[in-house]
Amino acid sequence: MTESQAIVFREAGPNDASRLLQFSRQIGEESDNLSYGSEGLPYSPAFLSQVITDSSDSRYQLWLLACLEETDEIVGQVVIGHINESRIAHIGELGLAVSAEYWGQGIGQALLEEAIYWFETYSALERLELRVLSINEAAKHLYLKMGFEIEGQLKKISRINDRFVDGVLMSYIRK
Repeated sequence: MTESQAIVFREAGPNDASRLLQFSRQIGEESDNLSYGSEGLPYSPAFLSQVITDSSDSRYQLWLLACLEETDEIVGQVVIGHINESRIAHIGELGLAVSAEYWGQGIGQALLEEAIYWFETYSALERLELRVLSINEAAKHLYLKMGFEIEGQLKKISRINDRFVDGVLMSYIRK
């Protein structure tokens, strides 16, 4: 990465919705490690804009972006989602993605560090969890390095090119 490609981290805003949908199509095309492919997230810009608005200033949800400083192009994101049902309201579901062009440059780790800091410092959640494909060794290594623990194996959680792939359930519990 050159100096002209400095990365800044910021929370997503409602005006980012269309660009986030385009980013989801891009990363869905670049990687088989997501729950969607090149079709991206199945949301309208208006719906996603409302989701982002609802998560703003929430102690239960976070949507953080990694953007190129000069152009504000989105190159990565970490999302902590939440289901407001009484018996599971303490759980956040974490998702992390970085554009293939920026893999191996520490952006995923930096996003994850920020998400854990938010979780430990500001959130009302007690548990973060995620599902990662068993074939995604780089992601599993990063999550373990950052303090996540493997809780179990998940059979057939994804279908890639008509082949089922197993996954791993991982969690991070508030310290």
